[in-house]
Amino acid sequence: MMKKAMVIIFLALGTLSACAGSVRDVVTPEVYLAGIQPLESGLLEQRMRVDLTVVNPNRFAVTVSSLDFVLDVNDSRLASGRTADSVTIPGRGERNVAVTARTGVVQIVRQLLKLPGTHTLKYDLSGNLELGRFRGKRIPFDFQGELSQEAMFGSGGI
Repeated sequence: MMKKAMVIIFLALGTLSACAGSVRDVVTPEVYLAGIQPLESGLLEQRMRVDLTVVNPNRFAVTVSSLDFVLDVNDSRLASGRTADSVTIPGRGERNVAVTARTGVVQIVRQLLKLPGTHTLKYDLSGNLELGRFRGKRIPFDFQGELSQEAMFGSGGI
């Protein structure tokens, strides 16, 4: 009887430790820039909605409790922001996340002056994810890509 109880306890502990997992078991979600929509602007500051696509390569759902980022376009800082709400991304799925970001008018003018003759802009999106399961553990990300000027700044432009 004692052996049986020990086996059950051993199996239960093994199952619990497998369920607990660790941040090393999580493949970092991918974060891509989907677009930018200008919001209101002031004399020195521009607010914009930055649309991000978060892709979860894991087999299980992950909850992103916070995401902060810095967005560089054509090798110049454009904006930075942080999510206000958490979002759950299904296993091997994706979610679009809209984030309000701020930038200075000087950064906007720099970007307008650097617009290339083509309609494609290179970007670097870097930052940190905090997964709900691992509060306090920040997972860095850094993804590069290209977007059309229409996707980047909307059809109306900045």
